Amino acid sequence: MKRLMIYFFYDKDGLVDNYIPYFLRNFRKYCSEICVVINGILTDEGRCRLEGACDRILIRENFGYDAHAYKYALETYGYDTLKQYDEVLLANFTIFGPIFDLENFFNTMDNKVCDWWGLYESPQQGPVCYNHIPSFFVNYKSPILHSKYFKEYWDTLSEINSYADSIKFHEQRQTPYYDKLGFKKATYIDFNKFKKYHNKVWEYYCADKMLVKEKYPFVKRRLFFISKKNFLYEQKVIISIIKYLKENTDYDINLILENIKRTQDLDSLNLFRFKKILSIIKAFINSQQYIANKNDFIKLFNKTTLKERTE
Repeated sequence: MKRLMIYFFYDKDGLVDNYIPYFLRNFRKYCSEICVVINGILTDEGRCRLEGACDRILIRENFGYDAHAYKYALETYGYDTLKQYDEVLLANFTIFGPIFDLENFFNTMDNKVCDWWGLYESPQQGPVCYNHIPSFFVNYKSPILHSKYFKEYWDTLSEINSYADSIKFHEQRQTPYYDKLGFKKATYIDFNKFKKYHNKVWEYYCADKMLVKEKYPFVKRRLFFISKKNFLYEQKVIISIIKYLKENTDYDINLILENIKRTQDLDSLNLFRFKKILSIIKAFINSQQYIANKNDFIKLFNKTTLKERTE
């Protein structure tokens, strides 16, 4: 299998936290070549971290979000050159992981009959109800790479000036584009298993269930994002995930905390409940402190145990 991985990265300060080289190194076994494409700037220290984990680094102006960064990298290689690969994987920095060894993950997807695949589908709400595969992790196989339609898709990509544009003009466009051409898609997660949660942002609300029950190997960074002094999503899910990572996997929780502490305004969390969550997360890293705080954990979150959250 000859697979090229193109990994998009952006950080406003050009810093590369440790979760990124960890992510890339774990894909070495499954990718013949790894290229990192960066919007904006990269520090010297950041470059050193990336150079030890990838084969090629491309730096471009910060415009067009992930979609135009992917487009730039694909054009840099050249579409004829891309035909020399069996598969091309596009992924980006918006996920932590892998939580588990990737052998089962890739074996599962290799055994699915498809022309391209992603991690799951997102149900599209509103006037255009078309389920789509999110763009942060997409793998294209040779039938698409060898077709004229792959190049045509990227040649006709609209200008993207916002996060909403990226979703509308790339993420939500891509699935119907290939569906109408007769290309077969597949996903690692069957999102119909979580159908009763589709009225919410199900992939965040069910992130712990996906991790435990489906052995989904990634955790979205956005799950830990803070806005207006609150976490954007369910705090119960955050606790379940951290607890599971600590007690059932070898994934280093510090890889998550390092990035979140640097990029999110943790000091703005002014409610006792949220501050308690932070202290509990820290406690999981230190076993002795965790034992000391175990009763507090049970008292505050006895309704959000891992068992209840994953049934």
